[in-house]
Order: sequence, then C-alpha cells, then structure tokens
Amino acid sequence: MTFNETIFLTGFPGFIAEKLVERLAGRDTRFFLLVQPQFVEKAKHDIGKIIRKTNLPLENFEIVEGDITLENLGISEKDLEIVRAETTDVHHLAAVYDLAVEKDLAYRVNVEGTCNLNEFVRRLPNLRRYNYVSTCYVAGRRKGEI
Repeated sequence: MTFNETIFLTGFPGFIAEKLVERLAGRDTRFFLLVQPQFVEKAKHDIGKIIRKTNLPLENFEIVEGDITLENLGISEKDLEIVRAETTDVHHLAAVYDLAVEKDLAYRVNVEGTCNLNEFVRRLPNLRRYNYVSTCYVAGRRKGEI
C-alpha cells in the first residue's frame, strides 16, 4: 500500500503517544513507532487497541526497535534505510518525566536523546514537519507568564 504520510514517533508506548496515534491515524497514514526492546510486547498490545478503535489494518503500524539515547537511535541498518526514505513527519514525545530519577538518566534521555533525534531528523530527505513535545513541568523560581 502507498501512504501519503509516514509518521515517525518516539515515546511509544505511552499514554500521550497512544492518544496522538489514535488521533492522527488514517487510511493514508503509516506509523514508524520507535520502541525500546523491553517495551515491544506492550507496544504490540497498544497497537492492537488502536487498530480496534480506528479499524485500520496492522500494515499502517510498524514497530521500530531503538533507543533515542543511542547513535542513529539504535535502529538497525536495514530499518534505518527504510525509515529515512519514507518518513515525512516526526513527533518526538520520548522523555523522562519523573522528577525523582537520577540527574544523569534525565540528562541522557531528555537532552542527549533529543540531540540524537535532531541529528536523525536532519538526514530525512522527505521531512515535512518535526513536532517536539516538551516537558510538562517548570522547575525553579519564575514570575510572570511562562
């Protein structure tokens, strides 16, 4: 099948990512869902829920194993070639939101991981849109509008 839009999405499985995929899903839309290996089974389950809600075929959803903290997002060479050639849109939701995690982990995921994704995005020949979902908290003292 030919798709008009191919979305590469980080942060799946996750509540916000799942709801976003449901909302963006359409017959002409394909998803490359970057999933850490330890979450593949959960991702398959969540894709099943999305398929039941949207009535779209499984071929619209592809799990791409990887990790934003790694070079080339930890994606295999075979998958990397396909993802780079076909991706038109990126939604970056992957992050550590827990304020109790060690600073090194939060930095590695939220800063270095985003830098890795930015490098990945720069090499997408058919990119139309790059959407970044930032953290949900503001820390420190701040006055005025944020």
